[in-house]
Amino acid sequence: MPALCITAILLFRRKAACYALAPVFLTLLAIMSMELVNIVTVMGRKGFGTNFLMIISFVVLGVGFTTLLWFYFSLVRKPEDTSG
Repeated sequence: MPALCITAILLFRRKAACYALAPVFLTLLAIMSMELVNIVTVMGRKGFGTNFLMIISFVVLGVGFTTLLWFYFSLVRKPEDTSG
C-alpha cells in the first residue's frame, strides 16, 4: 500500500520512473480484486455467508482498474520505425 501511495504522488509530479510502475500496480490491483471476488464467493458456498455488496464492489473495482490500465496503454506512444 505505501508503494501505491508513493507511486501516485510521484505520478502527479510527473516523475519518469512512475510511468513504468503505474501499469504494474494497476495490474496487481485488478488481479487482487478478481481474487477477492473468488474468495468471497467460495466462502459463501462453503457456508460462511455471502455479502453480495462486497462481491459487487470488488467486481466494480476490478473492472475500473482494468479500464484504467487499458486507457493507460492506449495513450502510450509507439516508437517510430526508423529502419529503412
